[in-house]
Amino acid sequence: VVHNPFAAALEFSWDNTPVVEVLGLRDSGLEQAPQRLQQAHQLQQLDLSFNQLHTFPESILQLPQLQHLYLANNRLMTLPEDWTPLTNLTALYLDNNPLKALNDCFEPLTKLQTLSLAGISLQTLPECLATLPALTTLNLHGTNLTPQRVPSLLLEMEARGSLKIYW
Repeated sequence: VVHNPFAAALEFSWDNTPVVEVLGLRDSGLEQAPQRLQQAHQLQQLDLSFNQLHTFPESILQLPQLQHLYLANNRLMTLPEDWTPLTNLTALYLDNNPLKALNDCFEPLTKLQTLSLAGISLQTLPECLATLPALTTLNLHGTNLTPQRVPSLLLEMEARGSLKIYW
């Protein structure tokens, strides 16, 4: 944590708190997620955007009710190999992170409707994105990707109107 006056408060026990469904720690100077984050079992929305996270917080994988995850504008280089614990995730924002590639690990995210990858220097997208049944919005604005470098199944989904791709 970098000069965050609330850093100590983030490490309290969640055991005796009311149910927390939304937690916004946007622009808090965090270099890592709070250690006790995984105790917020009912958390549905988490915003860790505009921080200094270098690695994906593994504690997020302990949040089975999570639906909206905002990790934009951090320093993430890699993502988890297994998204299975986050099967309720409907929106994932990874914009402006220094990710170089996405692995084929998104299959468990069957409820994912929105995936935002704006500003990431990707060379290609995994084919598995076309198999996500709920995906309706894919933000590729400001990436290196062109229609020629996107899986054809995603382009077919866009042509049918089932997927909106923002270039």
